[in-house]
Amino acid sequence: MKFRDPVTQKVFSGIVDANDYFCAKSAVECNSCPLDIPSHQQKKISCESWCKTNQEEAARLMGYEILNDTSIDTPTNQLDSSTKVVGIDPVKPLEIEEVKYLESEAMKEDTPMSTKIRPAIEKLAEMEKQDANRKFPLFHSMHEGYAVLLEEVEEAREALTRTEISLSALWAHIRDNNAGRAPEFAGRIREHALDLATEAVQAAAMAQKFIDSAKKEDHHEQSD
Repeated sequence: MKFRDPVTQKVFSGIVDANDYFCAKSAVECNSCPLDIPSHQQKKISCESWCKTNQEEAARLMGYEILNDTSIDTPTNQLDSSTKVVGIDPVKPLEIEEVKYLESEAMKEDTPMSTKIRPAIEKLAEMEKQDANRKFPLFHSMHEGYAVLLEEVEEAREALTRTEISLSALWAHIRDNNAGRAPEFAGRIREHALDLATEAVQAAAMAQKFIDSAKKEDHHEQSD
């Protein structure tokens, strides 16, 4: 289910995103918020949890339009899962020795954190690429590769936008001396940031698959 702000025409992929945006742009205190209803107060549940359970009511209270057309959620540039993998070399999962190596590197106190986690991120990207190769063949063309890579980058951008919206909501509550809900929005930032990291790894994996596909195409042309 998607929601749209009738004023800005901004579309949200979920009620949590819509709620984050509403809190960020709203200048009212929580006790004057339309979502601060008696049933919500009595149950003493978080605003996010209440919105998830009562999506349509929450959307109405925040003044959002409900978009029931979910067809845009279906990717059009992915191959069918029944597609047979042809011409791909077998891939191996991440070896136990490699995992132990990454753990040992992370334990070194004199190693900068960026240096510690970069090899692990690269391994995750490789695992993601291997998993994709098990399901789908290499890209048939650069156009196909671009479309898949574009989707991953767009999803990463959307995750970044959600992170920024939650950050704005966090600051709005702190600025208005209403810090009681600050940990809640910090939690949302954490979840969105992890989503961003995941999408970034997937984008890196598809970029490498694009490179692998181009190399294989060049090899075929040279053989011909």
